[in-house]
Amino acid sequence: MTHFTSWYPVHVHAVAAEQRAAIRSSQPTYSRNNLNRWGLEVYEPLRDTHKKAKLVQSVAKSIHENIPESYRTIACTDRIIPYELGSLPNYPAASNLLYFVQDTREAMQANTEALKTGDTEEINDSSIRLAATASNLFGSIGALYEWIKMLPDVSTHLPTTLTHCIKWLCIPVAIASCIVEGIGDVVGLYRQKRFDEKFDFELMSEFKALLEHPEALDSHEKVAKLIERFSEEDAVNRLKELQDALNQHPLFKRHIMETNAPKIEAIAKEVLQKNLNRMESEYLSLSSEDVANITATAKAKNQNVEEAKKIALEKKKKKFARRVMPWMVKEAEGTVPNLLAGLKNKDEQMQKKCLRTGLSLMNDLNIQSQKKKLIHWLGMIALAIAALGFLAMLMTCPHVVVIALTIAATAIAVIRYGIYKGLMNKRGWDSSLNNVVYETWELIKLKWNEFWNFEKATKATQEISLILHPSLARA
Repeated sequence: MTHFTSWYPVHVHAVAAEQRAAIRSSQPTYSRNNLNRWGLEVYEPLRDTHKKAKLVQSVAKSIHENIPESYRTIACTDRIIPYELGSLPNYPAASNLLYFVQDTREAMQANTEALKTGDTEEINDSSIRLAATASNLFGSIGALYEWIKMLPDVSTHLPTTLTHCIKWLCIPVAIASCIVEGIGDVVGLYRQKRFDEKFDFELMSEFKALLEHPEALDSHEKVAKLIERFSEEDAVNRLKELQDALNQHPLFKRHIMETNAPKIEAIAKEVLQKNLNRMESEYLSLSSEDVANITATAKAKNQNVEEAKKIALEKKKKKFARRVMPWMVKEAEGTVPNLLAGLKNKDEQMQKKCLRTGLSLMNDLNIQSQKKKLIHWLGMIALAIAALGFLAMLMTCPHVVVIALTIAATAIAVIRYGIYKGLMNKRGWDSSLNNVVYETWELIKLKWNEFWNFEKATKATQEISLILHPSLARA
């Protein structure tokens, strides 16, 4: 770990040469050496109060500017973070009683902000979570009571009326909570399906595989798959010519593929450009039509046009982030315009490079979408099993059935959590338990460093104040 002083390479020369002459050596309580251990160099106290305040502000500003952004306790402003369902399915459990206030506050804040900006998806997600959280509270109380009741010799000492009330009021609410939370996953799965339909992910995956390994023995099969997926007649005819040549001369596949590589690249380029343009217009920019509609609406409501444009673009990016994660949006935002420009470049090598990079980007987006769908499926399965567990409680099934269903729901929820933490913020499918452990450990270190840096910065500020105000030390 980097030493603390290297994070604060601050050498504060707060006064000019003529100001230094005004410094009086009036027995300072703290010497300059006391601050050297903080990585700071501060001159003796000034008589002018305004200059003292200016010096403290300068030191504070320098300290803030030299703290790495990853260690600052401020929100990241260069990445769009949407409100969406968490990594763990939120079915009723005793532990949820600890997070009820936090979950409710976050959902209400997101709902309020979404109502202001008109973000329909965020309104839906936060409303579902608010409904689920409200029912989750009663369901969690009922679940906790039922688990306590399962303990030996406990049920005989519990009030019969209370037991019946909780059983027939709280447990059905717990089942309803699972259903409401499951609706969130169903909505998320539907969004992913619609997202996949907008892009030719499978087609571009076939092009990527064919261009990366043209000499493969199954190249003729890949060409056949491309023909099946294509709807444009011109491209289909060109690919059929290639397929006929491969079928007629199977021993010369490698030579045929190398000869026809420019044709394949030209078709792939057309497909990629179409998809990148769609992505840019759908999620990363405002079209002229969008701008016209936003301007007209803003003027009708006496709103700031530029602010309205900013909000509209942010909504688009949030919509994108819900489908592929915020880091992927940030990457696409910085890559897509350059790729579109590169594909139009007259330099063939530049075009080839942009083609391969673009196909890799679309493949990453496809994988992110597949991972999101897997997360939603696991969430629905966990919630369905949890609902069955509560139904078993309601029907007074044997305890072993309830315990088995609860363990199964918890196991799937933990698997979903592991996949979310180990895969969603990582490119591709490559993952291991180390990713989850590493991410958790990095979060712990981040929080510890924030606390430790704050403590040290506070001490440094106190010592600076004592240098500037010796009377404080005597007091």
